Amino acid sequence: MSHKLAFSTLIRQSLLSDKVQHRLRVYDSGTQNITDYISSGKQVRPLMFLYVYSALSGKMISSLHVKSTVCAIEIAHRSTLVSDDVADNQVERNNRPSIYGLMGLSVASLSSQFLQTIAMDICPKKYRSCLNTAIYDTMNGQLKQVFTNPDKLAVALRDYREIVCLKSGSIGRFAIAAGFLMAKRPVPPEIDELSENLAMAYQVCNDLADVMVWLQKGDDELIADVKQGSMSFPLLIAMGYHHKPEFLLKLYQNKQIADMKIFRELFEKHPIIEDSLDQVRGFIENSKRILYSLLPINEYSTELTQYLLDKWVIVYSTKEKI
Repeated sequence: MSHKLAFSTLIRQSLLSDKVQHRLRVYDSGTQNITDYISSGKQVRPLMFLYVYSALSGKMISSLHVKSTVCAIEIAHRSTLVSDDVADNQVERNNRPSIYGLMGLSVASLSSQFLQTIAMDICPKKYRSCLNTAIYDTMNGQLKQVFTNPDKLAVALRDYREIVCLKSGSIGRFAIAAGFLMAKRPVPPEIDELSENLAMAYQVCNDLADVMVWLQKGDDELIADVKQGSMSFPLLIAMGYHHKPEFLLKLYQNKQIADMKIFRELFEKHPIIEDSLDQVRGFIENSKRILYSLLPINEYSTELTQYLLDKWVIVYSTKEKI
């Protein structure tokens, strides 16, 4: 029987508990928006924590420390998404209004900081330093994305990976580490590589989902990305097929590409989507190898591996981002 439903129920109940809700009352009339926001995510990271902890323990344990850690992980993650939406001027996230879209710049900026303090307050004391580092690294990645402006395609690809690993991998790394710590096991150094590969797999799939929407619906979708100045893995791959990749990179970074025909022609002539998917498969295979080396083989580790491997397929095929 799948453990995901039981884990998901535990996560939701923990996020809706009085321990969390009384900390949100400062929002007054906005409390419901914030409650809905922190409890409506995909919850990939707290699920990873529960799977790793259960795999190492051999059973599911829903102690107060477990519930507090679950809340800390998800609230910290959602807090960084609020700041990410502010940086990208995103009024929607996963086809729902973002906090920025609902409540504006000032409330969104304050909400990100406030949710981080809630996450730190709820987190068990012995894990707070690790969580603080994860939040710091995530925000560092967001700032790097804003300020990085490489002039070479090879540097842009390197920077892309560094930013993704910081932005998308840091809290995931904390979730995996917390599973080991909760099970009273030393944190293996291999989780750095694991979190980086998972972050890259999911981010490239997110990028591919954006590209598929652009190819199907028209150039306005891509123009919006260009205006935000955000890097996209398939577009970076496409630039590599152009006879002047650095020139194209400069146009993209300076938000001067008004004619998307250049990119459309590159996607029509070259296997850019296939190249990107090959990269994802490599990241997934690396993740499988590391998971199998770190966790005992039991129902929890087997289900975790299948869940993480299935997730990227869902992201790409349904364009439902994590």
